[in-house]
Amino acid sequence: SSSELLGLRDQTHKALEILHLKDAIIEELPDCVGRMENLKKLRLECEMLKELPHWIGSLKQLRQLILKCENLKALPNSIGSLKRMWELELKCVNLEALPDSIGELENVSSFKIESAKLKALPNSIACLGSVDKLVLHCMSLEALPDSIGRLEELTEFEVSSNSLEALPDSIGSLKHVWRLELECPNLEILPDSIGELKSLGYFEVDSHRLKYLPNSIGTLTTIWFLRLNCINLEDLPSSMEQLQSLRDLHLHCDNFTAPPDFIGGLENLVSFSFNSSKLKYLDAAIFESVGRLKWLKLSGCENLEGMIAASIRQTGLEDCKRLGCLPQIPSSLFTLEASGCTNLRKMPDISNLKSLKNLCLGGCKQLEDVPGLENISSNLEVLELPGPCDFAGCCHFSHGFKSKVFK
Repeated sequence: SSSELLGLRDQTHKALEILHLKDAIIEELPDCVGRMENLKKLRLECEMLKELPHWIGSLKQLRQLILKCENLKALPNSIGSLKRMWELELKCVNLEALPDSIGELENVSSFKIESAKLKALPNSIACLGSVDKLVLHCMSLEALPDSIGRLEELTEFEVSSNSLEALPDSIGSLKHVWRLELECPNLEILPDSIGELKSLGYFEVDSHRLKYLPNSIGTLTTIWFLRLNCINLEDLPSSMEQLQSLRDLHLHCDNFTAPPDFIGGLENLVSFSFNSSKLKYLDAAIFESVGRLKWLKLSGCENLEGMIAASIRQTGLEDCKRLGCLPQIPSSLFTLEASGCTNLRKMPDISNLKSLKNLCLGGCKQLEDVPGLENISSNLEVLELPGPCDFAGCCHFSHGFKSKVFK
């Protein structure tokens, strides 16, 4: 029997509070688990397990249920009887549906689902009155129920789906959400009600089809982190100049020929990352009015040919494959990352960079000299040079350079 296979005995495991079955070759749970009346945490990582027994609802002391069961397709209705449970995690790629009774788990505060086949959520999910973290990594999820807006205690919300095209207007009712992550390649539109998320501080959107943002995004005055990985985004609303709490802004928007003008008005911006294949030239002077900006990253701007530097402490230029030379670098620079700039041939004299700690030039195959490196090399904590390199003979550098730096 399954009990004998797992070495479980009623008389010796009634006091058990934690049970973790990993890689057990079973298709059903042994009945003796249902008699573990003090069980508080049940974790099942059983690839062959096909269903949970109805008696799972009799585990009245259960606080945490974590399932990683690839062949599990459904949950029994009795799961709604687990009134004391506060954590439910379902990593079940073939899970096809959730029972309506899921809404009876009134004390669940953390609910995570990973499924490739779950297409819809029951409306009863709105009854999870205590849930403050909801993670839906469901690649086939086609829609969120309107009732989602009734999750009044929700503070963190993550959605990953290849099938989701829109969000319900009711999402604006999630007044306490401070973190919202949308990894939905086919998301086409954000509702105007997104601007009603007055507690939102951290916002990520990953979509290949989203072309515009609602003007209401400018009302998210508490937001401090914004990442838009939206390669077909055509423009940003001017209302975003009102996002004066913004400290970190990351834009991957291939239709942009330059960073948006309002960047210069974001007085508290500390970190700015920009990725666009259409960017050819950057006058970084637009950042001079951003007094707190310390980190500028232009990763993957493969057509960038030139730039004017600004007084920034950290600069990243990874994979800017057409960049042929670097501008004069401000003496305040702390980090310079230019890895993968395969056309980089010329660098300015960096003798004045007394604060520089990190210099990364890996993959800069055309670079033959780094003027002034010998004067600051003792200050560096990280030095990455084009390879192959064994410090006895860097293949891309001249003999004179090697004798100065590696003496």
